[in-house]
Amino acid sequence: MGNPLLWITIPLLFAAGCKRQDTECLSRIGKKIVAQANAATADLRANLADWKGPNAVPEESLELRVQQRLRWEKVLADVSIEVVPVGKEIELRGVVQNAEQREKAIALAEATVGVERVIVSLQMPEPPPEKDE
Repeated sequence: MGNPLLWITIPLLFAAGCKRQDTECLSRIGKKIVAQANAATADLRANLADWKGPNAVPEESLELRVQQRLRWEKVLADVSIEVVPVGKEIELRGVVQNAEQREKAIALAEATVGVERVIVSLQMPEPPPEKDE
């Protein structure tokens, strides 16, 4: 809480040389500062009063969070994956080109805050039939 010597020195200085007018003036200034600080932080305090903690994630934002994580992953750059929220579960739909893309998409979705379970509906293309010669 700061320097203890400061907390002792300030009251002693006021007691030694402050007049009643000085203390009243300082009191008014202090009240104005508090009022301005309260006005400046009113919106922030209102938002904090509504905050439910880091684990309270609105369901509609789960879809957006997962989509953003998939979009920024280089391995998934050329893949279109649909993210469908089902409560706190996320369903991944689409076609991926290989197992690496599939596993990366699943891992990213599972690691997203608020996602409790990932339903995988991702498909991979069928391998071309081998030609007999």
